[in-house]
Amino acid sequence: MARLLGILILFIVLGVAIFYGWRLLRPASTPPVASPAIKVTNRPVRYCPTTAQLIVARVVQSSKVQVVFDETIPVRNCDTIPLAQPDLQRPGDFRVYVKLPKARAFQLAMTAPLVTQVTHPLQLGDVNNDNVIDQTDISLVEVGLKTKAADVDLDNDGASTVLDLSLTRLNQGIGVARPDDRAWAS
Repeated sequence: MARLLGILILFIVLGVAIFYGWRLLRPASTPPVASPAIKVTNRPVRYCPTTAQLIVARVVQSSKVQVVFDETIPVRNCDTIPLAQPDLQRPGDFRVYVKLPKARAFQLAMTAPLVTQVTHPLQLGDVNNDNVIDQTDISLVEVGLKTKAADVDLDNDGASTVLDLSLTRLNQGIGVARPDDRAWAS
């Protein structure tokens, strides 16, 4: 028994030595260079938007902006909104407006040329996509809890739960308006 235990310990020690030796001998990997993007944080694991409405506006005076980009773009990996638009590579001050499904719109102020990723927390709860999380959204989720309605499943976990109601109550407020005073598309 003691001999078997000794052999087992020897194999463990050799395995650990080989593992750490391999890690030291392999070439160091260089981290990938991040392209300009907005990385959405505070996202429930299963919430995976495929598109985002993105508006880029150049600051022309201290309070005036000129829209230079206004499109719906694909979201990468459920949480990354690419900012590879040519206008964001020319020097200047910009406002970037973003609207994701069932979330309040947000705005970021940026100085171009952009070379990095920025993060922004997501505020889910806009069930009717009017860019306001209010009592209407709370009521829709409360009714959805009783009827098991799929359209109030904010976190995309497959069921209308009290977590969806919590997200709506925690994130109440008005999202950022578009710079051209039009309504966000539903």
